[in-house]
Amino acid sequence: MKKALDFCKDLFSEVDHIPEMLNHSYYNSLDGIRAVAVTIVVLFHCDLSRNYFYTTVFNGALGVNMFFVLSGFLITTLCLKEKTNTSNLALKNFYIRRIFRIIPVAYLYIGVCIGLNYILNSQASHIAFAFAALFLADFSYTRQFNNPYVGQYWSLAVEEQFYIIFPFLLKKSFKLFFGSIIFIIAILPLIITVEFLLPGNNTMLYYITHFLIKFQGIATGCLFSILVFKNKLNWSFFERIRVWISLALIILIFYLGFEAWLSIVNMYKDLLISILIACFIVLNINPGNDFIYKFLNIKIIRKLGLLSYSIYIWQPMFVAKIYGIPSVFSKAPYNFIFLLIISCASFFLYEKYFLKLKTKFNSAGKSKRGEKMLEANGLVSAK
Repeated sequence: MKKALDFCKDLFSEVDHIPEMLNHSYYNSLDGIRAVAVTIVVLFHCDLSRNYFYTTVFNGALGVNMFFVLSGFLITTLCLKEKTNTSNLALKNFYIRRIFRIIPVAYLYIGVCIGLNYILNSQASHIAFAFAALFLADFSYTRQFNNPYVGQYWSLAVEEQFYIIFPFLLKKSFKLFFGSIIFIIAILPLIITVEFLLPGNNTMLYYITHFLIKFQGIATGCLFSILVFKNKLNWSFFERIRVWISLALIILIFYLGFEAWLSIVNMYKDLLISILIACFIVLNINPGNDFIYKFLNIKIIRKLGLLSYSIYIWQPMFVAKIYGIPSVFSKAPYNFIFLLIISCASFFLYEKYFLKLKTKFNSAGKSKRGEKMLEANGLVSAK
């Protein structure tokens, strides 16, 4: 009993050091994981086949959840490292960095789509554009508005809502932040289970719980970052069989099948999948000689991961059949070529300018290579 109490007390105590596993300025493998995630999302939306293998592997909800878990892990890691090194978390700089990373291309895309909507007379809902621009596209109310351009903005909304709230908690108190993460992961599912089994008339509680459960994947990433900081996850014992554990995790992740629709079974299954994804991330941070680590660190794979946010933003234009846009732009394999060209142009000719501005608001003492890690920080690019 005393050991359990000491374990809990240690988890809720302030982070006072950076573990060796996270004492790096850049985590190369994360780019590879982003590349895999964005590939899953794009091929899901392309809907090239209905066979079991294709639909199992290219599960769009799974791809987005990979980004959620990855984002929670990396943002928490960056914030805890800043707080440990400087004894402070500069929220103003944190939000300015996020604005420079997320807003420029998100608003550029919306502007282009509004122009196309007018020119092509595709009659996409202007209200949906407004909800996307305000990062409110995840609310069920917005589903009634037809707009094929901005369907991907629901996930950006989930991320931005999470990061509007939770960094304040971390700055105020690590205990409060950690307690909130535990609530979302461990307690909230139990509350929602009761709501499903014993439906009542408490509409406000229903909306609050169903709003918070969307943060489950991000919170799982946050939790695993904390566990690594607290030295509660030490994979060195499994180093020799790391590749086999990674393979087992991959098989389980795809076999279980992530589901976007909320139900009792899906809620717990999706939580388990988020935990498996987080285990895979932690397991593959440290350099290794196994083929999975080498694949994640292939140069072209990492470059694709660097472009993942741009690809994620622009992909509806090339995978959705939008009225007025010539079919060649959404027909494989030409759509992949067009998508890659536009994403590269967006990143290298437009987004990089704001990324350079963003580095001016990094925490004191960051190295140039550390700034590179913050540059890559975005929804699909590891915010």
